[in-house]
Amino acid sequence: MTSASRSALIVANRLPFPVDDGWKSRAFQVTRALGAAMDTTLLVFDTAPGALDDARRALGPRVTIRTVPAPRARTPAKLALGLLTADPLHVWNARSPAMHEAAEEIVSRRAPSVAVFESPYVFPVASVLPPGTCRVIDAHNVENLIFSRYARTLGSAAQRWYAGITARKLKRFERESFSSADVVWLCSDQDRVLARDLAPGADLRVVPNGVDAQTFQPGAASRRDPRRLLYFGKLDYLPNIDAIEWFVQEIFPAIQERIPGVTLDIAGAGSADAIQEVIRGNAAIKLLGRLDDVRPALASAGVVVVPLRIGGGTRLKIVEALAMACPLVSTAIGAEGLDLQDGRDLLLAESPSDFAAAVERVVTDRALANALGERGRETVASRYDWGTILARAIAELPRDRGQVA
Repeated sequence: MTSASRSALIVANRLPFPVDDGWKSRAFQVTRALGAAMDTTLLVFDTAPGALDDARRALGPRVTIRTVPAPRARTPAKLALGLLTADPLHVWNARSPAMHEAAEEIVSRRAPSVAVFESPYVFPVASVLPPGTCRVIDAHNVENLIFSRYARTLGSAAQRWYAGITARKLKRFERESFSSADVVWLCSDQDRVLARDLAPGADLRVVPNGVDAQTFQPGAASRRDPRRLLYFGKLDYLPNIDAIEWFVQEIFPAIQERIPGVTLDIAGAGSADAIQEVIRGNAAIKLLGRLDDVRPALASAGVVVVPLRIGGGTRLKIVEALAMACPLVSTAIGAEGLDLQDGRDLLLAESPSDFAAAVERVVTDRALANALGERGRETVASRYDWGTILARAIAELPRDRGQVA
């Protein structure tokens, strides 16, 4: 089957543009790579109407964007349905008759060779596809794992109870979705092991998160401020909120005692209400909010900190920081799924005291900081470049379904 006769449908619960968080980065790169290989329609909820024109230009001429109204999320009715029905709240939040109707129309005009779902929550739309379409779930995380970890961090017994129920329902939903898909893309070997336990018969393939290593180039070492720490990520994403709260409350005070003049910048898109409450009163912490381009912040940071305690998948923030040769300190969960060596590419620490000590080492030992940055950049550029990762993943999609390869 020639490139001219192939087509792709991508279904996502939000527009992956502007590229200002990890989910958007992966979904954007997948869409652009498919658009380079074949005619592609991106079907999304209308979450960023002002960004549509720029998104079309960025994604290329073979990508058509089709939007439908976004359903209201987390309403009292949906919270109740997430509790009383078999499906978790996440699925009810993404349920949309308008998206199903739009998908039916797209398929009726031209049956896609491959359909990629950028979240298992929109995978029910696959019911409109003809038998020959290769159905792919791009699993950014194993979601039930995130919620299991998240539930344990909540202070309220009622919140832990609801989150625990949600995690169990997510596990069942992911099992059924992964088993029904033709291919499931996972971000790491660890996620593939978890998914294998869920769906032993599923076709599970590791497609690691990556970085455009040509776009993310290191800045001049002299521009870095050793005492400037940086955390970046989506600020209304629960694992990021938990990470910032833990760092600000239990780690940063010890760093301030050891390193006079140290500062912390927090950057990212999304509502920062929870973050503002945590950092209130600390003049050494600056909330930068959404950055059009995170590279200048990375080029001037002395250390990027990734104190994640919950979550799954792999962290785009890590590969982007290392591609910029920025020294990095992370928890093991933060660096989970990446083939990186502690002490060579980054420093790993688990307890608040160890994390503070690791940051102090990097700030005060510039030879160590430079070595970590150089070796981290070398590892990421050789193993995690998006172009190589996605070209291989698309080429290896099964030929006996939609003849997409």
